[in-house]
Amino acid sequence: MRAAGFLTVGALALVGACDVGVELTTGSDAEMRVAGAQYYPGEPPVGDAAATKVTTVTSPNNTIRPGQIAKRLGGTAESTARSIAFYLEGDSGYWVVPVGLTDSSNPPDLDFDARVDFARTLAAGPRDIRVQAINAAGDFGVTNTATLTVAPVVPPASTLAIQLVWDLDADVDLHVTEPDGITIWSGNINSYVPPGTGEPPTDPTTGGILDFDSNASCLIDGRKEENVYWTVAPPAGHYVVKVDTYALCGQAAARWHLVATLGGQVLAQADGTSVDTDTRFAKAATAGVLALEFDVP
Repeated sequence: MRAAGFLTVGALALVGACDVGVELTTGSDAEMRVAGAQYYPGEPPVGDAAATKVTTVTSPNNTIRPGQIAKRLGGTAESTARSIAFYLEGDSGYWVVPVGLTDSSNPPDLDFDARVDFARTLAAGPRDIRVQAINAAGDFGVTNTATLTVAPVVPPASTLAIQLVWDLDADVDLHVTEPDGITIWSGNINSYVPPGTGEPPTDPTTGGILDFDSNASCLIDGRKEENVYWTVAPPAGHYVVKVDTYALCGQAAARWHLVATLGGQVLAQADGTSVDTDTRFAKAATAGVLALEFDVP
């Protein structure tokens, strides 16, 4: 059955079995990777209009974020489909996954469901994902294209930027403490300090800013990403970054990746896994596990 709340991306094509004799590689250099799928280098074969078709394709949203992991792409295909091929236009190869069971809402169509990871090096802008169906004879169906947008990690004007992404629908929060001791988090989304009484007004955008509190209180929004960034020169000194697992929202665990960039160059990064014991921190600015420490000159 199709997952409730998904947005239709467009009618894409399902993919089935692939030609025997194609060299198999790991796809470690690919910009898009599909969990549990078989990778084939190069572009997929040209499709046959008479072959099986994809009837629907769904996604939580039409946005890709660099470094995003486990983005969901699903849908339905005609009952003669045996597998689905996904190809990110311009990538080094394509991925093939098997179809699922009969879709209870649209029998005799079959479900398909994939978890897709994207490289952190993806440039912002539109990218086409081609999807084809493959039947039992190994015939590829016609190519259908969904155009998704690679969103910039943070505003182009940012100087220091800290990005947290995670793979499942959990409420994971980013906490960044500046050298002056001010922590930017969902309870204090800007490190700007208002001027005192009688002092001239200043610009609140000079502080570090949290862009979004994703999956807050398990209200799932599909982002699974939070960024703290500065649009002016950040304060010099020592920074402390924590990852606070507010709630797992029914998940057993959630993998996360954290990266800090200064002037567009990677300053520090870390990977970790949120588990149930991580939800027991008191929900305050100081909450979370220590993930990164770095200095800005």
